[in-house]
Amino acid sequence: MTDPKMLRKLLDYNPETGELTWKERTADMFAQDGQMKSWNTRWAGKPAFTADNGNGYLCGSISGISYRAHRVAWAMCHGKWPDEIDHINGIRRDNRIFNLRSVTRTENNRNAARRKDNASGCVGVSWEQSRGKWLAHIKVNKKNINLGRFSEKSEAIAARQAAEVKYGFHENHGRAAVDDGSGH
Repeated sequence: MTDPKMLRKLLDYNPETGELTWKERTADMFAQDGQMKSWNTRWAGKPAFTADNGNGYLCGSISGISYRAHRVAWAMCHGKWPDEIDHINGIRRDNRIFNLRSVTRTENNRNAARRKDNASGCVGVSWEQSRGKWLAHIKVNKKNINLGRFSEKSEAIAARQAAEVKYGFHENHGRAAVDDGSGH
């Protein structure tokens, strides 16, 4: 991976907007004379990492290696590459630094949007037709935990929400899926 110090030589990052732009390059960054002027004319000052990777994340490449913009932004601000990044608000194109947090895979999964096909309006709450009850459950450390069956949907939702607090889920977990314009 490109060293974060090198990222700062190649790119500008605006932490308030989350946008990356290419910096002017110096002659020592090119193998042949004339390449610097050509590159700077075409790219310097222009937006960088603006391609959609097919999953709604912005990406781009440096020296033929593809990177996601949010990981580049984090590395530039913190001087090291993260293991995994969570977009706190769930918008994959929102790379403002206050919307990014370095997390474990488990922590990232605890800030997931509600699936679009969720019929109850709450993650971990479903209708059990055979029993005529609302079922509440939660998955923690790869283990499903049954939180109970309830006559009222509101009771099942309350049980699920209490479990999310107990097990350290992010407050945004289960939010409605966001249409960020990316098609994802």
